[in-house]
Amino acid sequence: MPDSMKRWSCNQDHAESEKALRSHPAMHSNLDEQEYFNRFIAVVRIFGWKRLESKTFLELGFGIALMTAWLRGMNTTVYATEIQPIPWVPSRHGPFFHVMYHLVEQASKEDLGPRFDLEKAAAYGRQCGRGLPDVKELTTTMERLDGASVASVDVSYSLAVLEHISEREPSFMALARVHRPGSLSCHQVDLRDHK
Repeated sequence: MPDSMKRWSCNQDHAESEKALRSHPAMHSNLDEQEYFNRFIAVVRIFGWKRLESKTFLELGFGIALMTAWLRGMNTTVYATEIQPIPWVPSRHGPFFHVMYHLVEQASKEDLGPRFDLEKAAAYGRQCGRGLPDVKELTTTMERLDGASVASVDVSYSLAVLEHISEREPSFMALARVHRPGSLSCHQVDLRDHK
């Protein structure tokens, strides 16, 4: 097993996860590590430390990797939704988190500032997506957002999700319900063919 997989495998048998991943509907190869990182750093640059540090995030449809978990380095709390969470698979998550770690490490010296805690940011991946009290994964749709408290979210974010929602009005009403007054919402819509 390559180091990029070992480091993020949690020493467990992942045979069932590997099998489940092959047929998972959210699994596609349109987005790679570099693109996820570019979106992550764009959010940081757009909003800046003051608006992000010690805030509560909502990531809609985290798919293969919960991108906002990296924001834990800014002392954040994260809600993350996925209708069908992808099981942790070292052959896919390992290389992804390995590359993301090095990209975020470099950015922590330039863009993220001296208060950014790289090891806290990397803990989600190191623990194979489990066991962090400030990262709450929710199996819910955007139309419902079950599990996210009313007026608790400072920033909501999605990457290639809004093109998939079927009921716009209930989705945005649910989003409004969980946002605090004066909060922010940032979404990138992917118009590429997901097949």
